[in-house]
Order: sequence, then structure tokens, then C-alpha cells
Amino acid sequence: MAIDTYDVFAEMDQEVEAAKARAAAGSGNVFFFKLEDGQRALVRFLLDLRECVSVWKHELYNVSTNKYEVSALCLASVDGEKEDCKHCQDAKSNKKLEAVKYFIVPVFVYGIKDKAGNAVTYTNKEGQTHPVNGIRLMQMKATAPLLASLRDNYRELEAGDDFLHHDMTITLNLQNGDRKKPTYTVILKPYTPRPFQAPEGVEVPTQTRDGIIDALMEVWKPAPIENLSTSAQATKPANSAPNLDF
Repeated sequence: MAIDTYDVFAEMDQEVEAAKARAAAGSGNVFFFKLEDGQRALVRFLLDLRECVSVWKHELYNVSTNKYEVSALCLASVDGEKEDCKHCQDAKSNKKLEAVKYFIVPVFVYGIKDKAGNAVTYTNKEGQTHPVNGIRLMQMKATAPLLASLRDNYRELEAGDDFLHHDMTITLNLQNGDRKKPTYTVILKPYTPRPFQAPEGVEVPTQTRDGIIDALMEVWKPAPIENLSTSAQATKPANSAPNLDF
């Protein structure tokens, strides 16, 4: 009788490690970095601001359902052509679908606290409650107040210190609770700058621009025109970058 040498434990170990990597990458319902009014996050940037990924994204929000009907990368952002992008074609008759540029950068979130100083948590699909932490993608439009605050801090550090060697707090305050009137306060932590070290027991994969684009293509799937030839389908660009909006 043949002996089965297949090692199921090895497969289990691989799946456990893959699950850890997905969790560390912020996949699922906590993929992006987001604050509510009065919340304060302690974060460390994992890529320099000059390495932000920039992409074009199509969005269409339905106020009545409070949901995005369209949330997709423009095909032109992933090595395609606007002529082959379904949303670019639809935008000719619906200006609301015109692509918007975003800047995206990964950050490690140590934790988020609310106005009362309590840790902000989320509930996963299994009904388990966890604190909000780990890798998140920060998305910013060119007009985003957060981007302006970060650039001001970056300029102050350019002459000497390294932007990536500082933890910082980011606080959001809304004028009369209106998300269209946000104020972001960015404060560098006052201790000696040092390279990032992940908390004990936490795996933080190296962040790359190509990796960010791969992740964005999973959550913001491009929409090539149907029956587009295989050679014209979207592929990952060699040099590109995603974006994020607060």
C-alpha cells in the first residue's frame, strides 16, 4: 500500500501565516484608515510621503441608499486606456462618474481613541470585537485638509529628521458634525526619533507601491468594457501609486 507523505500540518501552518498577513494588511472591513469626529489615532507611516501611490478612481454615491454604487479604479490607473474603461465611457453622459485622483499611503495604526479616551473597536464577521489597529491605507484627495497638514509637517522635517522615524497623532474634529468641514491636527510625538518597530507578536509585511496597487485592485475592481480583448485587459503597472481620502 502506498504511503501518503502529504503533510496536512504544513498546509495548516501556511494558511495560518497567510491569514496573519491578510489581517496585518488590514483586509476586510477595516482596510482603510478612517476617523470619526473627535477621534485620535496614534500612527506610524510605512512609506515616505514622496512614495505615495496616486491613482484615478471612479465614484458614484447614492444618497438615498447611503452607499456607493460605483467605487472602482480607472482602467487608466492600472496600465489600461480610458477608451477601454466602462466608467470613463459612462462618464461622458454622467459627469458624476468622472475619475478623481487620490493619494494613498500605508500607515501602522497603534490604536484609536474616542473623545472620552476609550479605545475604538470594530466587530468582525464572527461577531468578535477587536481594537482598531494594524496596517491601514490612508486615502487623500488633493484638496484634503489632512494632506495639507501632513505636508506641513513633512516640510519641517525635510531639513534634518526622517518623516518615517516619528510616531504621530492624527485628530479629526468636524465643524457642527459636518464631514465636509473637517479639521485635522497632526502632532509628532516628542520622543527621540527611531525606526519603526512592530509591537511584539505582530507581523508587519514590507510595504511596496506595487503591493498597494494589488490590494486596491481587490477592493476597487476596475471595469473594462465587456468583450475587451485579453491583451487589453488591466494589468498592474510597473511604476504607479494608489491614493486615499480622509
